[in-house]
Amino acid sequence: MSGPTRLASRAARNGRPGVQIVAHTDGAETRFTLRGEGFDTEWFQMVAVPVEYNTGDGETQDGDMVILPDICPDYAIRKAPFKVYDCLKPASNDSASAAITAVAGRSALYACLRPLDGLAPGLHQLELDIQTAEGSHTIVLNVTVADVLIPDEQFTVTNWFSLNAIARQHHETIGSARFMSLLDQYIDAMRRVRQTTFFIELDDRCVAKREPSYSFDFEYLTPIIERFFAGGMTTLEIGQILSRGFKPDGMPDMLTDTFTCAMAPDVPLESTQGYDITTAYLRALADYLARHGWQHNVVVHIHDEPDAHYPDEATLEARRRQYYMAVAMLKKYLPQARVLEAVKTDFFRGALDIWVPTTSGYEAEQQSFDHMRESGDEVWSYVCCEPEGRWLNRFLDQKVIHSRLLFWGFERNRIAGFFALGLQPVPGGHESVRGDQLP
Repeated sequence: MSGPTRLASRAARNGRPGVQIVAHTDGAETRFTLRGEGFDTEWFQMVAVPVEYNTGDGETQDGDMVILPDICPDYAIRKAPFKVYDCLKPASNDSASAAITAVAGRSALYACLRPLDGLAPGLHQLELDIQTAEGSHTIVLNVTVADVLIPDEQFTVTNWFSLNAIARQHHETIGSARFMSLLDQYIDAMRRVRQTTFFIELDDRCVAKREPSYSFDFEYLTPIIERFFAGGMTTLEIGQILSRGFKPDGMPDMLTDTFTCAMAPDVPLESTQGYDITTAYLRALADYLARHGWQHNVVVHIHDEPDAHYPDEATLEARRRQYYMAVAMLKKYLPQARVLEAVKTDFFRGALDIWVPTTSGYEAEQQSFDHMRESGDEVWSYVCCEPEGRWLNRFLDQKVIHSRLLFWGFERNRIAGFFALGLQPVPGGHESVRGDQLP
C-alpha cells in the first residue's frame, strides 16, 4: 500500500484542523487509527454527491443556471455529470479510531482534530494508521498549534433552512420528540460552521382566527426558538411581513405592483382590511417576542428582493411606498427590530438597516452601498443561484477555493455579514468540506 508518509497542518489553540484521506481498497471497509496525545478526533465518512449539470455563466443561454452536460465551461473543475465529496457522515464515537465503509472501492475519510484545553503551543506529532484489505500504511501528522485563539464571532452568518423540509426528509412531524432531537443536531452543525443567526419563516400556522377579525398566536414556535438560542445562536431572523400574492395558476406574482398581507395573500396591504390584519399581526408578534425577552435580538424581512423583477418604474415606486408603510408599522410595535433585505440597489433608502446585495450586486453598486454603511447602516452580502461563471460562489462544480476566497472578499470590502439561500449543513458534519472530485 502506497501513499504520503507525512502531512503538516497548522491550527489555533481552539481551531479544528482537518485531514482528508481517500484509501483505495478491495475490502468492505478501512480502519483508521490515530496515535498520539493532545487532540480529540472526530471521524467522518466523506459522502460523494452527484453534480448533474455545470452551472451557467449568467450571460449566455438567456441566463439559464445550468448548461448542457456535454459542454465544460472553463470556470468549472470538470464536465458534469460527476460526483464530489461534499457531505460528511459521522463514522465513530471513538476518538481513537474509526472504520470507514468502502464505496466503489474507496474509503473516504475526514478526520477533524480538536486541540484539548491547555495544550501547549508548538509542534505536535501524531500517527495515522490505515488498515485495508491489502495491507497497512502510516502517515505522520505534524500539527503546529499557534499560541492564538480564534475570537468569538464578529461576522454574522445565516444559512436559510426549512423546518418543513427537515420534517419531510426525516419523515417526522414538526414538534415531535424525534424532530426536536434532529433539530438539535442541525443546530450543532450550524454552529460548527460559526452560524450566529437563524431564520424562522413565519407561516399561517400562527393564524389563530380569521373571522370576524384576525388574531395570531406564535407560541408553537417557542420550543424551536428556545433551542436555537440555547445552542449558541445570538439573533432571531424572521419574516416575511408582506407577500407578492399569487397568480391564478398558483405561482407567486413576481411582477406585481401590489404587496399583500403575508397571512392573507389575497388582501392588499394598503386596503383598510390589509392595514387591520397587519396591525394585528405585528402587535401579536411584538407581544410574543417581549414575553420571551427576544425583542432585542431580532432582525426582520419585509419582503425579499423588493427592487427586483418589476416591469416598469411605476411598479417599483408603488412597491417602495408600500414597503415604507410596512416598515413604519413594524417600528411602531417593534422599535428594536432591525430590517434586513436582499436588494439590488439603495433605492429603499431609509427603510433598511441591513443591506444584503449579492456579491455581483455589491460590486455593481459598491459606491452606493458603501455610502449607506458610512451613514450608519450595515452591509452584508449573499450568494444563491447567482452570480455564476467566474464569480466566487459555492457551486459544486467550482474550485473549492472559491468558497474560501468568498469570505476573504467580504473582509477586504468590510462586509459585515453573509447569508446563503437554499444551502444548509447536514447534521453531524460540515457544510462545505470538499474532498477530491471523483472520476
